Amino acid sequence: MNTDVFTAHESNVRRYGRSFPTVFTKARGATIWDETGNPYIDFLVGSGALNYGHNNPNIIAPAIEYLVGENILLSLDMYTAAKREFIEVFVDSILKPRGLSYKIQFPGPTGTNANEAALALARKYTGRSSVMAFTNAFHGMSLGSLAVSGSASTRELGGVARHDVIRVPYDGYPSQAFDSASYIDWVLGDPGSGIESQPQSSWRPSRQKAA
Repeated sequence: MNTDVFTAHESNVRRYGRSFPTVFTKARGATIWDETGNPYIDFLVGSGALNYGHNNPNIIAPAIEYLVGENILLSLDMYTAAKREFIEVFVDSILKPRGLSYKIQFPGPTGTNANEAALALARKYTGRSSVMAFTNAFHGMSLGSLAVSGSASTRELGGVARHDVIRVPYDGYPSQAFDSASYIDWVLGDPGSGIESQPQSSWRPSRQKAA
């Protein structure tokens, strides 16, 4: 199986390709096939983006219909009929049945964009610079997400110092008896823990609207 073109022209940042040195050509449901016809069970699911399976007909059919209908494909954060329909369905199917009054944000096409927005929002709302992050976590490749990732090799990829992260053992780590929620509750309520529970300066979130 020829993978020379990837080695010659693709950045060495790639990771999964080195673990699975085969070339995939077809996918259906949870199964993907390589060029020689060997089937594999796809446990990666595109980092959760394909948790409904590859080429699910209930997704493919309306997607094709939308694409061939000359509809809007890129609109930044402008209003579109597709966005309006999505919001209406999401509110009626998800928020209202649960009595939630949440606002919806469309941060971007990647998971790390959503994490960066969450980190910025948490710091702005609390007035604190430090955030808690679990051990062994991975959140993306942008600097804020790298800072809260658990793996040392992952954090080093950004090439700059990443501060203001309090590492918290994930539930069951380092032993099954460890309770993360109780630990967080304890250190936030104990003035001797060294973890700030109040804003670290007189700065407060601004409620003024941007010009």
